[in-house]
Amino acid sequence: MKREKMSTLLLSGAMAVMMTMPAETQSQDTSRAATALHELRAERQAAQGIAKGNATEQDAGEDERLTLRERIQSRRNAKSQKSSGESVTLGGREVSIWAPTATGPAPLVLFSHGFGGCPTQSKFLTQALADNGYLVIAPKHADANCGGGERGKPKESFREPSSWTDATYRDRRDDVSSVFEALRVDPGWKIRIDWDKVGLMGHSLGGYTVLGLGGGWASWRLNGVKAILALSPVCQPFVENGTLQSLTSPLSFQGGTRDVGITPGVKRPGGCYDKASSPAQFVEFQDAGHFAWTDRQTASSDNIVFYAQSFFDSSLRGLNPGSLREKRAGVSELRWK
Repeated sequence: MKREKMSTLLLSGAMAVMMTMPAETQSQDTSRAATALHELRAERQAAQGIAKGNATEQDAGEDERLTLRERIQSRRNAKSQKSSGESVTLGGREVSIWAPTATGPAPLVLFSHGFGGCPTQSKFLTQALADNGYLVIAPKHADANCGGGERGKPKESFREPSSWTDATYRDRRDDVSSVFEALRVDPGWKIRIDWDKVGLMGHSLGGYTVLGLGGGWASWRLNGVKAILALSPVCQPFVENGTLQSLTSPLSFQGGTRDVGITPGVKRPGGCYDKASSPAQFVEFQDAGHFAWTDRQTASSDNIVFYAQSFFDSSLRGLNPGSLREKRAGVSELRWK
């Protein structure tokens, strides 16, 4: 379909969606309606950016398109959320930080974003963890594309995991390690962290990053890590190299039924979950695609937060381990070993 025709359909659909809104919304004045249409045009432009692969890994195999209603809801949720993480420099790297309001040393979660993603790509999750008492810090990797535009090419093909080695995206390991060490030596930061409670979390190529830091690549291992949460992770390189069993920390995989490029490789017999050592968990969300772990989709956000928080609460704080075995509505599969 030509771009001009698509624009007309999007704006016509916008008016139809507005007619389904509550009466008080329908009665807004002309200027606010114009603002809504302006925002919808911005959403259309964002959707075009997604099609070009600006938001996350194009090579992950994700070819879904958000519906108009989902884009509208995603924009509203983003506006209602608390502001993005504070941006500072640690270890020579730009990082975004979400800090808990409670005083005293807090559990630390280091978050690695996806290829072409951004440290602030998953505010619904990073903010929720901070609200639950975690200090969340996300470095900006060299492949980040926070402002849109064309992104660089992957260093290795995502379709050829057997060609990956510990040199593949080693700069990402360096980013996380440098931030971690800076936190340990900085007088102001080190007293704010409970160093017995350190977790890693990563989405897509960020999942690859944290699995490597957990011991998937022996030369990457980050000492002191007590829990690893891999969100739709690029994990096949470790299966091909037979190194997933080297991870000794509790491990949780999250996937989705519409995440056709990655989740099948996590859940299949002999896949990432099977090859991981126990304790390990796999949870799959119904209708969740590769963008479900970013702010671009919201349908699975509550479940993603629930299982992420439950995993870290159990693994780092020793709280409510039974919640990890609770199969909630919207969960298509749940495994634990």
